[in-house]
Amino acid sequence: KGSKISRFHSFYGQANGIESYIEEKEFIKEVRDTLDELQGEKTSSVRCNEAFISFLDSPDQSSRINLAKEYELIPEHLKRYVLGDMDSKDGPIKSILSGRNIEEQTIDIWRERYVGR
Repeated sequence: KGSKISRFHSFYGQANGIESYIEEKEFIKEVRDTLDELQGEKTSSVRCNEAFISFLDSPDQSSRINLAKEYELIPEHLKRYVLGDMDSKDGPIKSILSGRNIEEQTIDIWRERYVGR
């Protein structure tokens, strides 16, 4: 009772009053990912990364829609880490999801940087 508790990037406080860094729906997404991971299933970040690679292999509207669906399932506070590159903050994914046309040269650069790591 009254002990301090915290969970990296999720909540902090004392046992009798917790403050959250994130919204409840985002916390639920994170719990779902944790359960998936514990059960040997792919997390939302892994599935999104696979959807990103699929888009690079076949940059069409169908793969863009699939990427958007998978990206939406990731907890908001973790979206900048999907590509494992904190500097880009998932910029390539956000560019694709913006709907603008992505040049083949840019896709080639992303393939070189993110495929086969």
